[in-house]
Order: sequence, then structure tokens, then C-alpha cells
Amino acid sequence: MPHVRVAKIRKGLVLVDGWHRIAALEMLGETSVSVEIVETNEKEAHYMAAMANIGHGLPLKSTEVREVFRAYMRAGKYLTKDETWLEEELKSYRKIAAEIGGLKSYSTIRSWMKADFPKTTRQYGSEETRKGKGGLPDNMENTFGIMAVKSLDEALAYFRCNSNEASRSKIIEYTEVVLKEMKKDKSVEPVLPNDDF
Repeated sequence: MPHVRVAKIRKGLVLVDGWHRIAALEMLGETSVSVEIVETNEKEAHYMAAMANIGHGLPLKSTEVREVFRAYMRAGKYLTKDETWLEEELKSYRKIAAEIGGLKSYSTIRSWMKADFPKTTRQYGSEETRKGKGGLPDNMENTFGIMAVKSLDEALAYFRCNSNEASRSKIIEYTEVVLKEMKKDKSVEPVLPNDDF
């Protein structure tokens, strides 16, 4: 019988593949089993269990496939390393659909992404401007686009941690100035950030 797979998360062990094998062995009175132990985190373990579920047993219901998709996303599997720049790029919706077993179409994956992971969906851009490799808009360089989105997310997080009303007002005011500049600026020349703030 094939080994079962166990995830070591911190100091605990969690079975991620082999539930039915263990149940069958117990019914046969067996008290030991061959085990593969993988050190990982909770998100990765959830993803491993979800992927194991695709490969075994009965066909999955749509809700179960969606849980596989969510585990895939939470484990960061939608990102791939660009070999040239060693940057992370977004995988296309088609690639994601294929990697979770081809059980749903890319358009279903896109719909689920919009509903379950709106922040990540914004990184993909609109359907009309998305390109095949990586899924980012043609007019956005991967590195600068991803860095800009991450910086905006960080700025919002820092803003939410700031309880000083005067400081919050100044941040909002500065953000509005930056947004106006972004809307009117058509240049692609690099400009260093203003350190005066």
C-alpha cells in the first residue's frame, strides 16, 4: 500500500493524504503505516490535502473544487518566479485552472478570483488588457506594477494603525495629491519618491 503523507506544522503532525488507506489498515487490524513527513505551514498543508483530494476517490462537487481553488490561492500557488528577473509573476487563469486539475474553466476561476480574492484580481487588470503570460496588463511592467500595488496596500495598513487624527488628515491630503499626479502623469521616466513627508 502507498505511504500516507503527513505535514509537520510547528510541533504537530497533520495527515494530508491517506485518510482512506489508514481506515482500511485499521479495519485489517494493522497498527503501522509507511509515512512521508513534510515540514510546512498550515496554508501549504491545506493545499496539499486539497490536491490529494482531487487525485483520489469520487469526483468533487463544485463547492469542493472551489475549496481546492481557495487553498491553492492561500498557499500562493498562483504566483510563479520569472527566471530572468527572479520576480514573482501572476499565473494566467487558464494555468490556474489546469493546475487544480482542469475541473473548472478559466472563466469560472476568474469569477471565483473576483469574488474570493478581489485584491489579487486587481493585480490582473481588466479582461481586455490581460496578456497570456502572467495575466498582467500589456501596459504595466510586472515589477513596477506589482511593487506599486503592494506599496498602496502597505500604505493603507500603516494608515489604519495610525490613531493620530492630525497625522491621518495629513496622510489623506498627501494621498489625494499623489492620486491627482498619478491620474495626469503619462510619463514613464523613473522619478524617485519624495522623502519630505
